[in-house]
Amino acid sequence: MRRVKCLLTAAAFLLAAGVFARHASEAGQRADSVFRNVTVAVSEPLCERDARALFEQEEAADEQERGAAFAVWGELADQWIVDPDLGRRAQADVLAVLGSAQLVFSEANGLFAGDAKGCLIGEKTAWELFGSTGVVGDEIRVGNGTRTIRGVMREPGRSVIVAGGLWDITGQSNERELPRYDRITVEGAGAEEGEAFLTRHALAGGVLRLDCLRDIAWLPELIPGKWSDFSGWKENYKRKAEELELIVRVRKSGAELFYEKQCLACAWNTALQAACVLAAVRWLFLAAKFFDSLKGESYYK
Repeated sequence: MRRVKCLLTAAAFLLAAGVFARHASEAGQRADSVFRNVTVAVSEPLCERDARALFEQEEAADEQERGAAFAVWGELADQWIVDPDLGRRAQADVLAVLGSAQLVFSEANGLFAGDAKGCLIGEKTAWELFGSTGVVGDEIRVGNGTRTIRGVMREPGRSVIVAGGLWDITGQSNERELPRYDRITVEGAGAEEGEAFLTRHALAGGVLRLDCLRDIAWLPELIPGKWSDFSGWKENYKRKAEELELIVRVRKSGAELFYEKQCLACAWNTALQAACVLAAVRWLFLAAKFFDSLKGESYYK
């Protein structure tokens, strides 16, 4: 009877481990639907003119000297979005992207660089405004202009993405008062692409390593070329501490907060999954011990 209880308990823990594994996988997929490339937080946000100058510098460079593709973007939080036909309004985070929006958001299909008349809309915002997600081709008013919806994204759901022109949203004309671009997304999955971009364009900032919250895959980055290189251990630890400090200190956009939440959910569910697997192994071990003890008793009888 005790052996049966142990086996049932082990089965319950294995079932729970499967549930946590599923939740971790779903959180990881939601995170990947937002960001896949490396993002840089710029210490001194760029005005429209300086942001466009980065693209001009890349185009002027020789083909061999050009770096990875990139996009510059900024966010205006809690802007009113209006359906001009029905007069409905909804608050959303407006993200203005210079360059390919697909570099920033993996689901940003249909909005091309320089499309001043189009936009992408998140599912939650679409439901609030239209009561449906089948809204491609409909129009919304963003700031002072009307834009045609080119596509609908699952995440970030409470958002509108436009192709550049932050001043078009606010209606401000004084360049000093214009909102700024404070993020640069560089094609690539490693921090080295972001660091190389900052160095090449002499920009102050740091790579926003939100992926460090997702799992412990970054631990090997602490290991220097040689295990006996104590200065290498110290330097790697210092760099990692600076990256984690930047995550805490920087003001995050709505999309980044969503990504951070999904990474933490992925890490938490993975930890719970591991704990359940260990607990199941323990109960299976106890069941085996009870089975051995019963065999011994029957043998002596």
